[in-house]
Amino acid sequence: MFNRAAGVVPPHHRSIGQLLVSGGFINQTQLSDALEERSGSKKRLGEILEDRSVINTVDTRAILRLQRQLDAHCVALSDDGTLPEQLQLTLGQLLVDHGEITPLQLDSALATHQRNHTRLGATLVSQKSLTQSKLDFWLRLQRKLVAAAAAAVLVTGFASAAAADTTQDNQHDNVQIEYVADFNPEAAVDPDLQQQTANNTAMLPDSL
Repeated sequence: MFNRAAGVVPPHHRSIGQLLVSGGFINQTQLSDALEERSGSKKRLGEILEDRSVINTVDTRAILRLQRQLDAHCVALSDDGTLPEQLQLTLGQLLVDHGEITPLQLDSALATHQRNHTRLGATLVSQKSLTQSKLDFWLRLQRKLVAAAAAAVLVTGFASAAAADTTQDNQHDNVQIEYVADFNPEAAVDPDLQQQTANNTAMLPDSL
């Protein structure tokens, strides 16, 4: 368990700026400008971007929540390319987490959704739990969060693969080193040449 309060972060930790860019909330230029302003300010990056009307408070809360989820659960992609279960940012859970609907409203919509094979969002709108404009807003946010999460997981997967390759290379190097350490240079020299060298050495005076 990584203790963020103690200043300990996981090796796969992704910064807020990285997540915002990979999710399409902002572009790299906007991030660079905001980071430059932050260097001479006590404001957080999210505050600066909100002041510039680049993102809103919901975006900030959502990306911070995603960052915590990634720190806790970020692992490599599964074989079929899906995100880990803890990072499958479903619309229903997103709406409940941000207080847009209640768990009871979600349960009711899910029951109707499964019974009638309708889309969950459309069901929530038909049940008056959401307006169409709010549904559109949350669907856009969901797409951005999923993109940010997928990018972070991919980077973690690549880093894990690279670390595994490095470990294998080190193991291979160790085998080579052990082989060289077992090498006896005398055993590789012709015995007659060894004897001739010994005789020549015996004929040398004790001092020159």
